[in-house]
Amino acid sequence: MGEAFYKEMKEFLQKYKTREAREKALRTMKSEKILQLSRSCKAIQDAFYYARFAQEAAIREGQG
Repeated sequence: MGEAFYKEMKEFLQKYKTREAREKALRTMKSEKILQLSRSCKAIQDAFYYARFAQEAAIREGQG
């Protein structure tokens, strides 16, 4: 995967510096966008963390 693939995650982490800020932002995002962040995680635990929010978003959106 190229540098561009990880750029979005880097920008997300720079914009939302605390865990609380990230979780608040994730609760307002669409599941597709969150899954994109999840796929760019280097650690599987981090990917699961974001995937959990994607699942919640899918339920909110009526997809789950």
